[in-house]
Amino acid sequence: MPQLYGEIARGDFSVLVGHFYSPLGYETVPAVGNFFYTHSNTFMYGTPNTHTGVLVYWQPNDGVRIGSGVTNGWDNFSDGVPTVANPDYPGATNNLAYLGSLTLASEGGGQLLTVAISTGNEYTPVIDPAGNPQGVLVGNRSMITAYWQNELTERLTSVTEGSAAWQFNADTGLQNRGQSAGLAQWYGISQYFYRGLTDTLSAGLRLEWYRDNNGFRTAYPARNGATNTTPVATGFAGNLWGATVGCNWAPTANWIIRPELRYDWYTPSAYGTGALPFGPITTRPGGLVTGDAYGQWYLGCDAIFQL
Repeated sequence: MPQLYGEIARGDFSVLVGHFYSPLGYETVPAVGNFFYTHSNTFMYGTPNTHTGVLVYWQPNDGVRIGSGVTNGWDNFSDGVPTVANPDYPGATNNLAYLGSLTLASEGGGQLLTVAISTGNEYTPVIDPAGNPQGVLVGNRSMITAYWQNELTERLTSVTEGSAAWQFNADTGLQNRGQSAGLAQWYGISQYFYRGLTDTLSAGLRLEWYRDNNGFRTAYPARNGATNTTPVATGFAGNLWGATVGCNWAPTANWIIRPELRYDWYTPSAYGTGALPFGPITTRPGGLVTGDAYGQWYLGCDAIFQL
């Protein structure tokens, strides 16, 4: 169930109660809300899709909208609080999280700035070297995202997005120098350009950098995150880069056709060790099951019909 919530409003205030899409980040879950057919790595690996809780919005004028509320964390519909291996951690038996957002828009909407934040305890599994679960740890997870949308000309729009997140007690053995034990960090920057070519055709470019500092958020193949199956390989500590070009063609008021060409590549923090995120699945000497490539081309297209 992607969303299941009720909303009431009075004057400048509205209240959402239930399960709803996350305000963190620029890209959205519904396909019709994005220019590109595929998502950025920041969206796929770095940000939550949904929250369950209460979110209050205040819009004192057309240029300001403030959101504030509480949730039960990231992508959690109804899961309860598990028994943890570190019960002395502050709030170990509580997954209450704060969710807030601020949107500022210029007169006419040519300039738009949105900042969002989430912070609260999250529960992560402890995995031994053989991949077997060994319990659950709890630690604070916090994230802040911001994006600036700027209409450069009547037909050219720029969107710049940045994000940063961290998780304590993440059970990762991939620590950087000077970093606290168990701390995972991930962050990135994405740049979008949209150019209107005709009344029915527009072109887009997306350039992105996403860093999983400790290999905590990424898994191969990426589709396993959606199917809840065991990843073939995890722990891509390094940088994921991407360049995507595409078009949106609206031949009628009901149809949008979105072809795109994309290239992704990976630069690990330490070459020659660990798994690779792209290419066919292979087994290395020593038994590591992984991809076999640092980069990958992708060509795709979809069509959206709306009544």
